[in-house]
Amino acid sequence: MKRIWIFLMAMLSIVSFTGCDMTEEPSGPVTVIDYEFDRTYIINNDGCCVFKGLKPVSAADIENKVKGYGWKVIGMYKVQDNGRLSQTDYRKTVYGGGYMDYWFESDGHLIGFHHGDTDGKSYNKTEWFYDAVSGFIMRGSASQSMQNRYMQVLLLTKTESNYLQMHTLQKLGDATDENGNLKPFYGMVVYQRMTDNELEATKKAYGYNANVNYTIDSEHNNNNIVSPLYNKNNKKSIDESIVSHHNEFVPTRNLCTKTRYN
Repeated sequence: MKRIWIFLMAMLSIVSFTGCDMTEEPSGPVTVIDYEFDRTYIINNDGCCVFKGLKPVSAADIENKVKGYGWKVIGMYKVQDNGRLSQTDYRKTVYGGGYMDYWFESDGHLIGFHHGDTDGKSYNKTEWFYDAVSGFIMRGSASQSMQNRYMQVLLLTKTESNYLQMHTLQKLGDATDENGNLKPFYGMVVYQRMTDNELEATKKAYGYNANVNYTIDSEHNNNNIVSPLYNKNNKKSIDESIVSHHNEFVPTRNLCTKTRYN
């Protein structure tokens, strides 16, 4: 009987150690902060939709928790006409759009890994820095408009499951209004910090090449879209694919007629 007991305990130990060997972290649920959905967001003088009066996240927190890490999108919530956030993930309400996961490199370079509805994978390279006075992460070059560059960091928070999440407010893209004019729209984008394994797997999946040169020269050509895995036989041409000008969610040509607003 004693031998049977020892055998069972040994098997239990093996199962326990095996169960703890996880190389990938699944995405945790979005941490809901009530005041983010209860308040009204405004457009400031620079054309940026912001949480006015919010105390900026410290530069030390950005340095220690954001810089050098990859961040994946786990939630997007559009700012509605009344200035409040929709309760529905924006990615579920549109067709033909895309968004970017980011790698905030320690040397000031920013790599955007594109998710879209076209075949193949692409990434872009640009630059970033944090403005501790405004609480904005700034992407791209000074030749671009503020609203196309900014990302207001609302908070960095650790979930009950020990996931680190970053909540940001930024321009999502442009949509056509009832008069046929382009109008910017904004939203809260929630990121979760990638594990080292996740970042390496993402770089491999996108065929990332650190030696690819890039230029930043204008508002409409501010980054180099790299598509090493793009399928040239795809029916959609490159110019019909989703091209991000550092906005988190940028529609394809026909998205505006397919958007379902909340």
